[in-house]
Amino acid sequence: MRPLHVSRHPPTITNRVEFVRVKILPRPDITARVNYAGKWAIDPMPLSPCLAMTGLDPELESCPDSNDDDEENIDELCNENNDTNVDKGPRMIPKPQGERGRPRSGGYTLSKVLEGWDGDLKVISAFVKSEADKALDMTLSYKNQPQTGIDAICELVQTTLTVSFRKIELFIGISSLPDFAQL
Repeated sequence: MRPLHVSRHPPTITNRVEFVRVKILPRPDITARVNYAGKWAIDPMPLSPCLAMTGLDPELESCPDSNDDDEENIDELCNENNDTNVDKGPRMIPKPQGERGRPRSGGYTLSKVLEGWDGDLKVISAFVKSEADKALDMTLSYKNQPQTGIDAICELVQTTLTVSFRKIELFIGISSLPDFAQL
């Protein structure tokens, strides 16, 4: 038997594929991050910079031992400080790289990102878990949960826990609250 010989045509070279250089823009900041340093204490009424400098109690209307000259000097100091230190809001911290829950593959863990929150982190996580057990289907993965249920839990956490934990106010509008729900 003779082997069958199949003839092939030579490859055709065409210029159908074009390579174009595209300028890649830098990624935008998607979520706001807050620097939590120094924000742990619950302060019922924060002092203004002027009151902090004078040492006066904010509830007192006037100081009985003060005179008009001292008040004018304090006002001048306050005006100078307000001109030089323009408050731009809280300093933001960068979003951790990677996906939460995958620390050895470029991700992060909430406990490392939120160092110093040990006791509060447990309380907040327990609260979010109890609400997730009520609102979400525990037989489904986080990915398959309805987004409305996750959003409802985030809103509930924001409204309920801001009274007890001022730190939760710093989470509003960022992606860490859904991270709590993933736990």
